[in-house]
Amino acid sequence: MTVRRVSDRVYCLSYDDKDLDLFESLWPLPLGVSYNSYVIFGDEKIILLDTVSQRFSERFIEDLKGLVDLKSINFLVSHHLEHDHSGSITAFLREAVNCKILCSPFAVNLHKVFFNLSEGIVTAVNDGMSMDIGGDILTFYLTPWLHWPDTMMSFLNFEGVLFSCDAFGSFGALNGKLFDDEIDLEIYLDEAKRYFSNIVAGYREHVIKAVEKLSSLGLNFKIIAPSHGPIYKFNPRLIVDKYVSWSKPEFEVKVVMIYGSMYGYTRILVEAICGGIESTGVKVALFDASRVNVSFILKEVLDAPVLVFGTPTYDANVFPNILNVLNFIEVKKLGVGRYASIFGCYGWGPSAYPILMGKLKNMGFNVVEPFLTVRGLPSSYDLDNAKKFGVKMGELALKFKK
Repeated sequence: MTVRRVSDRVYCLSYDDKDLDLFESLWPLPLGVSYNSYVIFGDEKIILLDTVSQRFSERFIEDLKGLVDLKSINFLVSHHLEHDHSGSITAFLREAVNCKILCSPFAVNLHKVFFNLSEGIVTAVNDGMSMDIGGDILTFYLTPWLHWPDTMMSFLNFEGVLFSCDAFGSFGALNGKLFDDEIDLEIYLDEAKRYFSNIVAGYREHVIKAVEKLSSLGLNFKIIAPSHGPIYKFNPRLIVDKYVSWSKPEFEVKVVMIYGSMYGYTRILVEAICGGIESTGVKVALFDASRVNVSFILKEVLDAPVLVFGTPTYDANVFPNILNVLNFIEVKKLGVGRYASIFGCYGWGPSAYPILMGKLKNMGFNVVEPFLTVRGLPSSYDLDNAKKFGVKMGELALKFKK
């Protein structure tokens, strides 16, 4: 737990969760995750911005009591109702008896269905609505689909603090640190990229819309305060620019190769194809779909212009773990604008390959033919063709070099 002053009027209560193995029961957390809540002390009003996961409710309430008399908190700003942000609302309201909740119009009913709260305690704010808290002004901006329809942000005008909720967040516990100048930034930017690809990627057009909206308003944000990960106080533009880059996306010159191999034959082709790609000077991000969690695969797919899928035929279909990866790529809308091709070994029938081709086309990929498919054990001739196939994929990726 960390309680730190962010600015003259703002404090952060941040909690490291190192015991949770899977975020949303999907995404591995080898470095943990943080939950950030904020308190604004106005001259006339005290505002709490979001709570934290229910896993930390008891500690959160006690730490909050050490910072402020809960009965003196006027409003809870509920930016987003997912439970990693709202999980301590019930415990908080038991003690903060004078507090009202402010949220987006969409979130009003969610408070009712999640926490059985009456509309009398929950009030919707309109886009651009401002509140004079005494000595500063807090303005609310609706930013739907980042990454739920209820999401909004808040901006403390005079101190320039943008409370961005899930936007500009990352995986990774903070280990007692809080600000961008206190951490190994490369580690957290890598975890921010994985967080973006896992959580936000399917809604990335709304990242662009939100950034354009905030920029058009001329907001001078000096601090980015997200709900997960470090607070960007010394270089706030950095994480904004990263999110915009991932949203466009700006492709890296590389090939992502994702394969499944039951008995090693398709794996033999992998090695030859990698050699061909690397001979063009292009980097290969290689994943065995049976052994690498899709979370880490999506991070590399996010900015990859070329993907290559390797599969044997399995039950007259595509190898199941490849289908699993494809499902996530489709949900995250990471097919459009990219190129994809197919390789693999089969035994009694090549039916996997037309099925896979159809899926890739339906996902918006530009499918590159001919494919490389081999019946049985690859021969030296097949391996020579595999290297040539790799060269072709590498040359395709080089077209995206700037």
